[in-house]
Amino acid sequence: MKRNITVFIVAFLTAVFLGCGQSEPEAVPEGGIIATDDAGRTVVLSATPERVVSTAPDATETIYAIAPEALVGRSAYCNRPSGVVDLPVIGDFSNPDAERIAALRPDLVIVTGMEQAPLLAKLDSLGIQVYVYFPGSLEELGRDFLELGRLLGNPEEGGRLADELERTAAEVGSKAGEGDRPQVYIEICGEPPMTACSGSLIHDLVTTAGGVNVFNDLPRTYHNVPPEKLLVADPDVVLLCDGLTTPEMAARRTGWKNLNAVVLGRVHTLDPDLVLRAGPRTVRALRMISSLLHPNGK
Repeated sequence: MKRNITVFIVAFLTAVFLGCGQSEPEAVPEGGIIATDDAGRTVVLSATPERVVSTAPDATETIYAIAPEALVGRSAYCNRPSGVVDLPVIGDFSNPDAERIAALRPDLVIVTGMEQAPLLAKLDSLGIQVYVYFPGSLEELGRDFLELGRLLGNPEEGGRLADELERTAAEVGSKAGEGDRPQVYIEICGEPPMTACSGSLIHDLVTTAGGVNVFNDLPRTYHNVPPEKLLVADPDVVLLCDGLTTPEMAARRTGWKNLNAVVLGRVHTLDPDLVLRAGPRTVRALRMISSLLHPNGK
C-alpha cells in the first residue's frame, strides 16, 4: 500500500487546482470565517464547521490535531492517528466518492492533488465548501496551520503548530548554516527512479536541513531520473522514500556501488508516511533529515 501512497503523493503539488472552482469572491456573512487555501481560492464559511471530511492522509493528520471532534470521514489511506481508523471511508486517494462524501453532510471538505480536481468541481456543483491543501514548503505548511486553525475554530492550536514548525525550522537551519552542505538525492519511487525537486515539501526539508538537492533544477516538482544522470550527480547522501527500497537493494543497481553515498554508507531508508505527509509530524521529519545529513552535529 505504501507504494500506492507514494505514487499518489507525486500528484499533490500540480497546478490543476489553480483555475478549478474559482468564482467571484463571496460576501462574508456576519460571524462567518474567510480563508485562502493552497490553490489561492477564497473559502467562506458561515460558521465553524462541525462536520469535516478529509480526502488525503496529510490533511487528516492536520485536521485531527486541530479539531478531532469535527472529522467525520476519511480516505482509505488515512491511517494516522489511530483515532481516525474507525471513521467512514469515502474512497481511496485517486477515487474519492462525491456521493459518499455528500451523504456525510459535511460543512467542509479538505481535498488535495491533481487526481482530485474532478472531485473539487463536483463538490462545488453540490454547494459543498472545499479547502485545497497541498503545501509545498515549510512556509506554506505553517500558513495552512494558521488558516485551518481559524476555519476549524481552534486558532490557538493552529498557531501553536505554526510556531513549533517555525522554531524548529529556524533551529535546524541555524545549525545547518554552520556545517557542510552534502549533495543529496531524494528518491520517492524506485521503479522507474523518480525524485522530488524544487516545489516539493521534502525538497524544502532537505535544503532547510543543510543539504543540496542534486536535482533541484529539473523542470517539474516530481521528475523521473535517468540512471546515468544520477551516476554523474554522484550524491553524498541518498534518501529512499518509497517505503520499499532498502539500501542493500539500491546498492545492487548498475553503477551504484561506486556512488559516494554507497561507499560512505550514507544511503538511508525513510518512512514515506513521515517525510512525504505535510502535517504536525513534519517537525519530526525535519529533525530526522537534519540528523542524517549532519550525523556529527555539523
